[in-house]
Amino acid sequence: MTNDRTRRLQQVLVLSGNPERAIAAFGGELDVQPHPIEEFAIAKPATVLALFRALRGKQVVIVTKDLRYQRFRTIWKLYSAIAGHRNWMFVDEQGRCDRFSWLKLFAIELPLLVLEGAVSLVGVFVGWIRLRFYRAQCR
Repeated sequence: MTNDRTRRLQQVLVLSGNPERAIAAFGGELDVQPHPIEEFAIAKPATVLALFRALRGKQVVIVTKDLRYQRFRTIWKLYSAIAGHRNWMFVDEQGRCDRFSWLKLFAIELPLLVLEGAVSLVGVFVGWIRLRFYRAQCR
């Protein structure tokens, strides 16, 4: 059985870290030019959607220093799903990989994102109530 990971790597985007080290830890070879991308490009939906639409049909690897601490992964996956690009993954310098999966996105990650947002809103509401209560006591 041959290792066809190197053949499938058609585009490498770098959020953070060393792309050579990450691809080597993943088990491939970096034979394409890595393209740096800003981590906060995620705040520009039109740019990210255009990027994913341009890369549709290619195997894309997004390199990051440490996958456990990479923010906005679910948002990146959501943009990818909207753009119709599904053949991509996150890879970090330790060789960990997070492949895009429709099932994982809609059954696990999006419900967790909604739950996180709801809990955050409850925290903001409780903080607002406490602030109003303490202000009323100070008067």
